[in-house]
Amino acid sequence: MDEGLVNSLGSGALRLPGLPQIGVYRLEGVLGRGGQGVVYRVVDTITDEALALKVCLEQDEEGRQRFMRESRLVAGLSSPGLVKLHDTGQFEGRPYYVMDLCRGEDLTHVLRRGPLEPSWALRWIAGVAESLAEIHALGIVHRDVKPANLVLEGDLLRLTDFGLARPLGEHSLTATGDLIGTPAYMAPEQALTAKAVDARADVYSLGAVLFECLTGAPPFRGATVMETLNMALYTPAPTPSSFNPALAPYDALLRDALAKEPGDRILDALAFKERAEQLLAGEGSAGAPRGGGPKPALLATGALALCLLLAALGWSASRPQAAALS
Repeated sequence: MDEGLVNSLGSGALRLPGLPQIGVYRLEGVLGRGGQGVVYRVVDTITDEALALKVCLEQDEEGRQRFMRESRLVAGLSSPGLVKLHDTGQFEGRPYYVMDLCRGEDLTHVLRRGPLEPSWALRWIAGVAESLAEIHALGIVHRDVKPANLVLEGDLLRLTDFGLARPLGEHSLTATGDLIGTPAYMAPEQALTAKAVDARADVYSLGAVLFECLTGAPPFRGATVMETLNMALYTPAPTPSSFNPALAPYDALLRDALAKEPGDRILDALAFKERAEQLLAGEGSAGAPRGGGPKPALLATGALALCLLLAALGWSASRPQAAALS
């Protein structure tokens, strides 16, 4: 798509005069933009349904392969807590896909008003865990669970943005040295190597999101990317009760979700959901399953691996994080 067209639309969500039509979809405005693509609010001129259309902005073939992989992953999803794929196609040689339009407010904006009421936070995050369980059952790891990728619609938190998702065991299509994910919500093993992560990395990220819902801040937030990654690798996760003693009932759940070693972590998203439901029912969290595989030697390689990671990234305070558009 012509860059002038993208820039001319601005960031408004209202329909602007003279916008082109992509297939049967009338463009009404830009919802957001990232490194991989731009998302428009569109209307299907046949059904009059409001939808979201994402167009690939990648220039190289590898980038377009990543984009098409995202559309294939979204195509297999059916949970109400996940976006549904409606259509795919090409426009001026660029691939696009059409999905549900999420009409709510993303969790980042919700949390700007302060911590959530704990039972509501737990209920919403349990719903996200159920959605994650579906994608994990399909052999997919999301790799970027964070507040910005969770949209609150009524009483449902919907998980969006599969730009960094990949099937388990698939070789990464992202260039060597790129940081895959968002540091404040990234599992330690994901910070070291994106190729080694499994569903437990998403469990960690979900725990970090729940922690922020309860306390108003993620478990680790340094002044720089380097400091945040260092804290995620070496600093024990704080407990919610250290922020507010009334949050002590949530300490055990988040201790197990935010364990440094994947083998010490809650087994999977389904187990996370069950733990959350036990808390909601006032049953505590005793006897919950953890583990699920061999422990990678994260801390044994920690200092050297972190230095190599940051050297490869060539990170500076002004460099944007590698995350796809929601």
